[in-house]
Amino acid sequence: MCRNACFPKTQIQRDIEVIEKMKDNNFTIIDDYIKNVKLRYKAYHTRQYIKGFLRFILMAGGFAITTMTTYNNPYFAGDSDFVNVVVWYFSISNNIVNIILEKINGYNLEDDKSKIKLLIKEGKLYNNNAEEYSFYPIDDHNNTHTTNKMQYFKDVCNEIINNSTYDFLTRNFDDPKHTTEINKSKVRRYEKLWRNITPDENNNENNEPSN
Repeated sequence: MCRNACFPKTQIQRDIEVIEKMKDNNFTIIDDYIKNVKLRYKAYHTRQYIKGFLRFILMAGGFAITTMTTYNNPYFAGDSDFVNVVVWYFSISNNIVNIILEKINGYNLEDDKSKIKLLIKEGKLYNNNAEEYSFYPIDDHNNTHTTNKMQYFKDVCNEIINNSTYDFLTRNFDDPKHTTEINKSKVRRYEKLWRNITPDENNNENNEPSN
């Protein structure tokens, strides 16, 4: 109870709970997708925590060095040799922490977070049969369309993982990785949506000005 109050769940954690219950999770593709999202979030969260902790250590070490250097001022009496040794160890520690932080900064945590959000969004689109997934029939007695739909879902998820967030969002939408049958269905639906409206001849006759 205290854990939930002190550390409330993030939106990503709540979304992961949603996709864990998505349909077709008994299929390998969907099951692997859920595991992949959970693993990616765990890795992102761990790196973010380590980065924050190391920054705190770096700040505390810098503050300690400043304090001890101040008290090591020649105007103060004291064991300056001992203080110098301690300051030296703090300096070495801070350098090591800096090296580790540089390594962690090699990971683009913001891009990792965006990819996780995109993967979750794609899972919700699949589960709700929305946008591109709406072209696949829901009633599928032989599982052909379900298989093709899951394969398309897998291809999109691989695009998210293998590209930067910017590259994925600016990808070519005119060449989706659907099957030929679904692509034809998509073209037909868009043609109906964007067709030119033919004026009603009867209305035109009624609207003609009388002499």
